[in-house]
Amino acid sequence: MSQLAYFAGLFSEGTEVDTEIGRVVLKTRPAGTLTVTSGRVVACDPLTSPETEPFTRPVPAGSFPVTLSVAHFEDGDRRVAGALLRFAGREAATWEPALRPGDDPSELEEGEIFGYPVDSGTGCFMDEETERLVLDHMEPEAFTDALLAELERTFENTWSWANIEFDPDSGANLVAFSAGLGDDHYASYFGLDADGEVVCLVTDFALFEFDALERPASG
Repeated sequence: MSQLAYFAGLFSEGTEVDTEIGRVVLKTRPAGTLTVTSGRVVACDPLTSPETEPFTRPVPAGSFPVTLSVAHFEDGDRRVAGALLRFAGREAATWEPALRPGDDPSELEEGEIFGYPVDSGTGCFMDEETERLVLDHMEPEAFTDALLAELERTFENTWSWANIEFDPDSGANLVAFSAGLGDDHYASYFGLDADGEVVCLVTDFALFEFDALERPASG
C-alpha cells in the first residue's frame, strides 16, 4: 500500500484495521484551527521540547483546521493515530518527509525516520512565532500548567486534546493531542498536490503499518 492510500485511509471516517488484538475502527475528530503567521510550522512534544525547530518547507499563512484520527479498539481503548493540518481542500498527489534544518534523508538507514521525540505522551502543532511567544514571554511552569489543565478538561477514555490561544490580537495558538501509544519518536509528512504545492501536514503516530489500512465497506 502506498503512502497515498495509507493517509487517505487514516483520515477516512470508519476505516477498519485488523490488528493482533482485534478490529480497530478509525474515527475523525476536529481539534479546532491553527493560526499560522510566519509560514513555518513546528511539530513537537510541547511539554518537554517546545524549543524544537520548525520544518524547512514554508506553508501558507492563515487559519487552518486540525483533524485527529482516533483509533477505537474493541477493549474501549482510544488512541490518536494521526494529526492532520490542512492548508487547502485539494487532495495530496504525493507525500514527502517533513524535514528540519540539518535533516538529510540520504543518511537514514532502512526503517529509520526523521521525527520528534515524545516524552510526555503529547504532540502538537504550532507556528514558529507562537513558539517564540511561549519561550520568550511565558514562565515554563505557567505554560505547562495551562496546557495540562486543558488536556485534563478534554480527557476522554485514554486520550485528550487541547487548543490554547496565547495572543488574542494575532490569534497565536497551539493545538496539542495525545500521541499514539505514548512516548516514542514520530514522523511527520507534507502532502503535495499535482503542482508540488503543499496542501497538508500529517504527524503519523505509527499505530499501524503502511499496508494495514483498508477502506470502510460501502453500502
